[in-house]
Amino acid sequence: MVHGRQLFGSVSDYQKLYAEVLRALKPGGWYEQVEIDPVAQSEDGSIAGTGFDQVGPLTLEAAEKFGRSFRVLNHMRQDMTEAGFEEIKEVRFKWPIGGWPKDQKMKEIGRYNAASWDQGMEGWFLYLFTEYLGVCFSPTPFSLFPLLCDSVPDFLNGMVQHSVRQTKGSVRASM
Repeated sequence: MVHGRQLFGSVSDYQKLYAEVLRALKPGGWYEQVEIDPVAQSEDGSIAGTGFDQVGPLTLEAAEKFGRSFRVLNHMRQDMTEAGFEEIKEVRFKWPIGGWPKDQKMKEIGRYNAASWDQGMEGWFLYLFTEYLGVCFSPTPFSLFPLLCDSVPDFLNGMVQHSVRQTKGSVRASM
């Protein structure tokens, strides 16, 4: 078994990666990859016009200029098929950001995911946005990116209850 997780942004050629994985697997071996869609979504429209709504497309634009796809989740099944994997099973599910879900387990997952956003935002956006989009940031936290500072800090602190989610997917394939 070979496992990869959240490789988006770190691989420039997935066909090459999958070919290498296939060479490394023994007959009957499995490769599993878990990815997220970095574009936050909301089924109830509650993030329309917020920083979450605006930062997703900008992130994808910066990633494309960087030469790396952040939409791995949307093409990994096809890429694995083309690389020669067999018995491909894909599972997609919603992954909340924040403590808004009614289900206690999903509420807990959402809080952990919000903490991940809180701790990771600067690292996720700083390099890509300054190098590839020409954005200038101030050195203070959360004034770092004006589109986000209108909604994200309050959201992550539980003061705003947007039903924000990501799509998370897993593909398991054998040779």
